[in-house]
Amino acid sequence: MASIELSSVTKRYGETTIVDGISLSIADGELVVLVGPSGCGKSTLLRMVAGLLAPTAGRISIGGRDVTQLEPGDRDIAMVFQSYALYPHMSVRDNIAFPLKVRRVRPAELDERVRRVADMLGLAHLLDRRPRDLSGGQRQRVAMGRAIVREPKVFLFDEPLSNLDAALRTRMRAEIAELHARLKATMIYVTHDQHEAMTLADRIVLLNHGHIEQQGTPLDLYRRPRTRFAGEFMGSPPMNFLSVARQPDALMSPHLRVARGGLRIDDWDVLPEELVLGVRPEALRLAEHSSAPHRLDVQVAWVERTGSDSYVHARAGESSVVARVTASDGERVAAGSTVTLAFDNMSVFDRDSGLAVAHC
Repeated sequence: MASIELSSVTKRYGETTIVDGISLSIADGELVVLVGPSGCGKSTLLRMVAGLLAPTAGRISIGGRDVTQLEPGDRDIAMVFQSYALYPHMSVRDNIAFPLKVRRVRPAELDERVRRVADMLGLAHLLDRRPRDLSGGQRQRVAMGRAIVREPKVFLFDEPLSNLDAALRTRMRAEIAELHARLKATMIYVTHDQHEAMTLADRIVLLNHGHIEQQGTPLDLYRRPRTRFAGEFMGSPPMNFLSVARQPDALMSPHLRVARGGLRIDDWDVLPEELVLGVRPEALRLAEHSSAPHRLDVQVAWVERTGSDSYVHARAGESSVVARVTASDGERVAAGSTVTLAFDNMSVFDRDSGLAVAHC
């Protein structure tokens, strides 16, 4: 396998910049997920690594070799697409074997490699079928098998699960994670689904408007977002945001009081005067069942019951708030009622710049 190095990679179309000078190092065997909203540049960046698009500026290297000007077939990569891209007139066996036939691999070796990959992916009993006779998940496994059989240096995944239903996506995520653990391969995986990113990645690279907003382990991004955008994008439901003003001894709004002593901030006086407090839904609990020091009064709009948990959707002045509580606490809350929520974990952002100034 191989490491990947991107140095100031840029892609422009006329006056429009899609990828803006991204530099990124990916270690040998690492699974990096590029995530972000539509139009952030993640698929464009992946296609430049693959050689399907040429960068306007910058350098791409794989395994220490400069591949910026090389054709896709000369980069020793394999790509799995959203659309499967299988040959409909070929059997599963021939679809998987196709890259080896192009390379004129000896028949005995070809058959052995196809058999090994088919066994790995649970496709051995489907080798004589055509793609039209397969389910969506089976087709995606065939597409992955065609990539694996090449034994490339790098695997690239371009939103491979977005055409599948929710239950099948969950199963396929597990299969991709097991595949990475087995192959110890270098992988770049593109998705707009932050849940996919959280469950698969060794490292997440969050993109926004063509640049890297933040990168780190899934828990790094979740617990310590560097910007308000990162806090909002990573997490479902997203982080709650509450406008507050810094006072000598507290952060205050008409519905909220956060004691200075409970914030554990080293230098209170350097905080901006106007702040935004970010609180995860699972950090909020009914105050009567919590010893957390901070309090928020909300008016309940409705309660979403999901079985093991309940989501209390409420308003605190002009701000929408979602609290994830236990199913039993959800039963105790009625639409239209006013309740007090307690919390201790939060992030504090500068209102104007959106940058995080503290995590508590």
